[in-house]
Parts: sequence; C-alpha cells; structure tokens
Amino acid sequence: MAIFHGSAIIVRANKSDTLYHIARKLGSNPEWIERVNHLHRPFREPGVIFGGDILVVPTILKQQGVSLANPSFLSLELAASMFNMEKEALKSINSGNWEDRDLKVPALIYMTELSDTLEGIALRFGLNKEEILSLNKDRPGFSAVNAGLPGYAVIVPVPCGELVVLESTVIGSKLREYAVIYGKAKRDAGRLVYRITDDNGELITSDRELVTGQENGNWQSFGAEIYFDRKPSTHSGILSILAENGKSLSHKVYFL
Repeated sequence: MAIFHGSAIIVRANKSDTLYHIARKLGSNPEWIERVNHLHRPFREPGVIFGGDILVVPTILKQQGVSLANPSFLSLELAASMFNMEKEALKSINSGNWEDRDLKVPALIYMTELSDTLEGIALRFGLNKEEILSLNKDRPGFSAVNAGLPGYAVIVPVPCGELVVLESTVIGSKLREYAVIYGKAKRDAGRLVYRITDDNGELITSDRELVTGQENGNWQSFGAEIYFDRKPSTHSGILSILAENGKSLSHKVYFL
C-alpha cells in the first residue's frame, strides 16, 4: 500500500498563488505538487491552479506527518471539525502552540495505485468513503481516484477517539514488532493499554500497558513499543487503545 511517509502540507491556494510560489514558500517543488494533485489534462491545463484549490504539498522537511499550512482561513474549531476531533485534542497534538504556524493534523497521505477506487481505499483503512470524500471532494484532480489513475495524493483521516488520539504512522502500514505507537490521551482516561487482534479474532498481543508522559493541559502523551505474543494468522487485524474507563479507539492495521 502506497502510504506517503514523508512530510506533507495541505494548503489552500490564494488567487495570486502559483505553483512556484507555493513550492518556494513551503519547501517543495512545482513538479511534485503538479504530479500528486494531477494538475494536468484531462483534469486541468498543466500546472494551472485557482484561488480556493486545496492542494497536497510534499515537502523536504525531515519530520514526518501531515499539517495544514498556517491555516489562517480556518478557526481552530473548523480545523478540528474537519478531522472529527475535539478542539482541545487538536491543540494537544500541536503542544498547545498553534497560532501563526502550520497545524499538525491526524491524517496520512495515500498515493493511489493502478485501479484504486474510493471504496477500495476506504476499505483498506477501515473507513467509510464519506470520511475520505469530506476531505478531498473539492480538490483538483480528485476524480482521478475513481478513474484508476495512479500517483494521486489522497488525504486520509486517522480516526480519533473521545479520549485518545493516535499520532504514530502505523495506521494502514504493515505493522511489525518493535514499531513505536504514540499519541495523546486525556488525563481522566486512566490507565491505557493496547491490544492487537487479527481478522480471525485471535489475540496477537494481549493487553499491554502504554506509558504516559508529559502533560499538556488536560492531555498527556503516551507511547510504547509493540510486541507480538503470537504470529498473526491473517494479513490484517485491529489495533485497539483501551482506556481504564472503558472508552476505546480502534484502527485497521496490516502485518508483515
């Protein structure tokens, strides 16, 4: 599965923007932006963008992850609602510092492969297609997804729980032992554990505690290395984060 593991920024183009201007400002390359947004025929005249276009911009930054480019066009409330999460949770994964800077969001970028469809991509990530469509429907070239054309950058939301936000990049990737999972949880979540089951319902990892760390307001960080108690009997399964108060968050994962 072609998940982009580098740094990507989601930007809303201004009327005066060009690909060169956006690339220079965000540390990218005009050809990269054109390619992953399919800014070419039959979707657009090559390289043409309009004010209001939502673009995925691959960057040369060292850190991995997806951000909104200094989203002055969005309030924090609207940015949080885009990703179906609480405002305080979004502030938490940005270490409480979000004004006048790029805003880290719970999402990943999936690069389409030949014959991908929106329904198929949603199935891979354990989502429904409306969740993906809501983040991509107004983007140039998005019709390429159901046209079976490869190389288009689809914004995929990483589901957030009421008490837990998983930030690591294991979602949709092939999970291996000793991979690190990490994120943020509300302090009143209590003790946190993770559990992994395969698609046959067999426990691959019985409940193991997640170590909590530095607090930021009402939220605290957590993390752990993944260990397997047994070999998976299927190619995919579910990673669950369970809070002491009974709330849980589950993500579809794949095994090597």
